[in-house]
Amino acid sequence: MTKKSLRPKINGPYLIGIDIGTFSSKGVIININGDVLAEQYVEHGVNIIRPGWVEQDPEKCYWKDFKFIIKSLIKKSKIDPGEILGIGISSLSPVLIPINRKGEAIRPAIIYMDRRALNESLALKKNWRRKHRKDYWECG
Repeated sequence: MTKKSLRPKINGPYLIGIDIGTFSSKGVIININGDVLAEQYVEHGVNIIRPGWVEQDPEKCYWKDFKFIIKSLIKKSKIDPGEILGIGISSLSPVLIPINRKGEAIRPAIIYMDRRALNESLALKKNWRRKHRKDYWECG
């Protein structure tokens, strides 16, 4: 006697959601009914260069995590990748990743937690408010 699955087989299309966060990346694949077919989680860290300076390796933390999660979700769910209708991506922001002409990162990403330009930012904010006080208060 063979066991029958209690859950009926649902064919595609499928949707994938990926979230690249500060300390981890995670993904999920669902069918059109919203049933979760597979999940994947990967931890990564931040590099604190010195107090207030916070960076990440964009190749490892973003691109390699993304590729690993996609491959894992497809393998775990055993779906036909041709039936994936779309991929939604969310991520931490803002992040500064300088790139070369080939689109390759040329240095570690400077992430939202970085405070190396705090004094400059406060000076710009103060100067902007002084010059635009009337417009600022009328708009908001």
